[in-house]
Amino acid sequence: MTYAKLYSKIAILAPDYADVAIWNDSQISIATEKRMQAKWFEENGYDVVKYTNMPMSHTTLEYVGHMAITGKGTYTQVLATVLPCATLYREIGEEILRRAQKAFGRDLEGHPYQSWILSYGSDEFQEAVDAMIQVIDDAASRVNYDEFEEMLRVHNISHKCEFDFFNQN
Repeated sequence: MTYAKLYSKIAILAPDYADVAIWNDSQISIATEKRMQAKWFEENGYDVVKYTNMPMSHTTLEYVGHMAITGKGTYTQVLATVLPCATLYREIGEEILRRAQKAFGRDLEGHPYQSWILSYGSDEFQEAVDAMIQVIDDAASRVNYDEFEEMLRVHNISHKCEFDFFNQN
């Protein structure tokens, strides 16, 4: 939920329509992932409400707290906050797609995470991340030194949180 709110804030603060469209499309992707997760839970006999209301791990709480704090910041700070999630998902999506296709074939028929892997390994997702990176690079090129340093600080914290999130047990 916090992550989706960051995308909403970015869309609101975006300086032009093209940037607004990129971040609105990203919000649609978040909603699509939420539906994929709910469908997977349902198809595999899990109670969606139970699992979405479970207590968060310390790692997840740290990340959500970081996003909540930076979500009150400037446009460029919020951009820097969401970048690691997009770029790491892209890298992970590419790698998992490559590995899964070796084992299950091109369409991943029978893979329990087929829709997730095909989504995050898709050319469409890769292009969406490229568009986000371009927006963030453009924004970073227009800020003063102090704001750029703050973008780097926020980005580095987000990157560590995202990495830790994927590596928790």
